[in-house]
Amino acid sequence: MAYCNTQFAPKPTLEYVCWIDIMGTKSSMSCSLSGAANFICKLHETIIKNTDVVRIYPAMDGAYITSVDQGSILTVLTNIYYELTQDFIKEKNEYHKFISRAALSYGPVIHGDILPSEFNRYIYNDDTYKKSLLLGLPIVQAYEYEKKAPPFGIYIHESCRAFSQNEESVFSVRWWQWILNSKELKKRQQKVDY
Repeated sequence: MAYCNTQFAPKPTLEYVCWIDIMGTKSSMSCSLSGAANFICKLHETIIKNTDVVRIYPAMDGAYITSVDQGSILTVLTNIYYELTQDFIKEKNEYHKFISRAALSYGPVIHGDILPSEFNRYIYNDDTYKKSLLLGLPIVQAYEYEKKAPPFGIYIHESCRAFSQNEESVFSVRWWQWILNSKELKKRQQKVDY
């Protein structure tokens, strides 16, 4: 019989958790496997290229992104969304365009790679499997509230509007305006001759 001793669960850390995914994957996958694979791989490539300072937990048509630092996760999300929107605009083939959205939450999480053998020895002994696990309420909150985000938008869960790390400010908005924080956009605006 499977057994887990939660008495040995490590202490959770307070982190920001983002769930980002593609809108309409069920529909696109039922129409075209290659079309859905195209969208999914493009999203994951964009995530991989922009997430060197945070942790990623991929899950088919999306990913959980976690960080203890608000500034890091916001920079990562800004860069991801800037790249996704640029790809959407530049893509000539309408069938190759896809839309993404996300939600950000905050609270206690446990990363699978720190689970001790006393918690569950099978998980402990499978390093790849262990590293793919993420536990905590913010995961559910980010996943559930992503549907409230507009296309290419990021919904800010009430946990981020009520709590934050030590010196960080809580969010005062429901939808984070990532475009206003885009360094790439600011660089381009500075180059424009008025």
